[in-house]
Amino acid sequence: MPARKGIDSLIEKCRGKKIKIVSISDCSHIILAQSFKESNIDPSFFNASYQLHAPKDMRDVLEAYKIKPNQLLVVGDSYERDIDLAKQQGCKTFLVPEYQYANEWDISEVLE
Repeated sequence: MPARKGIDSLIEKCRGKKIKIVSISDCSHIILAQSFKESNIDPSFFNASYQLHAPKDMRDVLEAYKIKPNQLLVVGDSYERDIDLAKQQGCKTFLVPEYQYANEWDISEVLE
């Protein structure tokens, strides 16, 4: 699966603003690492990586970084798998288009 358009720009913007970047996926670490490699994404861009099964419970991430839910922005392409529980837990959320529409939208717009 190719990287989303604008991911490199988003990562650089986050780094410039000292925002920690965490990969949270329901894919295994092996599949995620292979996807990063195929997409030319350096895994070292991420401060951590979590494998969470849907619906994704953000409590482990909040605890690890000692942050409050309103300090976490969850970006996901599925309301049910990514966004719903994060909203219920008080996290900020941003729903992006699913992969079949990904080329029509630039993910770097998340921080605009």
